[in-house]
Amino acid sequence: MEDLKIATHFMVSDGVFEQHALYLTETENGKYVVFFSEEDSQIRLQILEDFLAPYDSYTTYRYSDNKRLYDDITVLHRALTALDKPEHLPHFCSGEEFVEWCFVGEPLEGNLVVAGIHIKASRGLYDHHGIYLGNFNGTDIVAHYSGFSEPLKKGEITITSLEEFQGDADTLYHIQYSPEVVAYSKFEIVDRARSRLDENSYNLFTNNCEHFAVWCITGEHRSEQVESVKRNTKSTLMLLDDLGLIQKNPLVMHSLGVSKTELAVDTAMDYILPRGTLIHSGVKLFSKLFFK
Repeated sequence: MEDLKIATHFMVSDGVFEQHALYLTETENGKYVVFFSEEDSQIRLQILEDFLAPYDSYTTYRYSDNKRLYDDITVLHRALTALDKPEHLPHFCSGEEFVEWCFVGEPLEGNLVVAGIHIKASRGLYDHHGIYLGNFNGTDIVAHYSGFSEPLKKGEITITSLEEFQGDADTLYHIQYSPEVVAYSKFEIVDRARSRLDENSYNLFTNNCEHFAVWCITGEHRSEQVESVKRNTKSTLMLLDDLGLIQKNPLVMHSLGVSKTELAVDTAMDYILPRGTLIHSGVKLFSKLFFK
């Protein structure tokens, strides 16, 4: 058999039975292929020499650029992910279907959306976020941090049905991102979500369900819900302080996004200028605009 390039689709035959496979790569232990066994409907990894032994001919396949969706590395990644997490695969009827799935994917369309997108369920007082993974065997599934998917109930990153994710929320939303902030392909987003399954480090302010979903798509760890609370809390504290109703704690204010320079100017003005005067208010406004 001629030297195969990585991510080559080939078919072997004994004159009666045909078997499709994907050539992966060569390691110190040998050359490996991955294939869908039609005998037991399992994804299997095997040394190339052992795989070829029962057959007497083979054919390689080529995919045109306008047909295949993934480059060679992503094709291998899809195949290995299928090997590692077969429970989340679509139903394959043949080995050829499996190898084609590695190259060209599938629509992965559920009743609502396309796989690899950020969705949220609005729960009134808060929103619950997750990554829609697709429709498998007739069920829409979502990866999400189950912490507070129910009120005051912490949990780990898990995969559930879309129905369980939605809970008692009336509406599901597709969170849109501008192209320049999306760092990964749809498959990579799904894979990133799966890579954190069983993680149990939920924190409402530093590692919540929205942090997880945003990270899957952009690589950044942030939550607009948390940022909004911080902004509103900061504004409220500043207003109450200006009215003379509270004494701000610098550590608290800094944690809410107030810069050290702004805090220094703000504190200095409280001592230098009479509170409530136009000059006092003007200098404070200047510090907010230019020293953040």
